[in-house]
Amino acid sequence: MALTGGSEPPTQLALAKEVSLDRTVMTHLLDDLEAHNLVTRKPDPRDRRARQVLITDTGHTRLTEVRHSLGAAEARLLTDLGPKDTEQLRICSRASHIPRSAKSSHPTKQSARRCHQKLLASWRRGHA
Repeated sequence: MALTGGSEPPTQLALAKEVSLDRTVMTHLLDDLEAHNLVTRKPDPRDRRARQVLITDTGHTRLTEVRHSLGAAEARLLTDLGPKDTEQLRICSRASHIPRSAKSSHPTKQSARRCHQKLLASWRRGHA
């Protein structure tokens, strides 16, 4: 999560690029998060046109809760997979986090596709 690390808060544009969202969509998303007191925005001291995004204490608390819930849900979903397949799924998941703008012929997209196909075939063999 871009908001939880680093010494300098990211700008709205940097966050949008990191998660492959259009900047206008990011603005609406941040409006909602700010309305729920999960993030706050402040002017970037290096560029008056830009806004930095900071996670609030409420945002940190909620992020911790969500990570815990996701971990528990993941554990329930992966109970039928062995350790090797679980690790393969995690590798595939990381490989598939590439920008939407990348072409389908992009090597990472191809690698992610092969990874998912291999994992699915392994899962099907175990559940046939």
